[in-house]
Amino acid sequence: GELGKSEAFAQRLWAKHPFKLSLPIDVAVDSFRMEDLKKHAHDYPYFYAGIGTLVDGGGWMMAKFEETVVMEGREDCMKAEEVEGQLAKGTVALNSAGFFIRPLAVICNALLEVLQLPVWLNVYITAEGKTMSAPPHTDKQDVIAVQTQGSKRWRVFAPPPPPPSPPR
Repeated sequence: GELGKSEAFAQRLWAKHPFKLSLPIDVAVDSFRMEDLKKHAHDYPYFYAGIGTLVDGGGWMMAKFEETVVMEGREDCMKAEEVEGQLAKGTVALNSAGFFIRPLAVICNALLEVLQLPVWLNVYITAEGKTMSAPPHTDKQDVIAVQTQGSKRWRVFAPPPPPPSPPR
């Protein structure tokens, strides 16, 4: 928990500058693979899943799973084969997966211990051979990207300047 307790980290780095930790995080290495998705898909509610799709003009958006995936309600859970079927449409996003899938909760807890900050974990699954899972974009929240399988080129940029404060 030393990083999270560091005043320099909290005041000068967190939410202000990008940083890339280029060494393996032992708790994350091989912690979640496609085989794990097959084992744990039934723990994850469809309600939170999405498909990252490219749109005209080079944009990107999150869409819901195809209508062929029938949901009765918020509690309906995934089937791994249906996730694999959605990969042809784009990158599958399992939002809030760290709250539902035990091996991912372990990663959240480890990062919470180190950073002393809450962690919200999403999973992104891109089909093999796809050249892009998402165009360059900015997230509104701080992001810790941990790659557990496959290869991908990651580029991390500084956050945009904060918007001006509204007049009082």
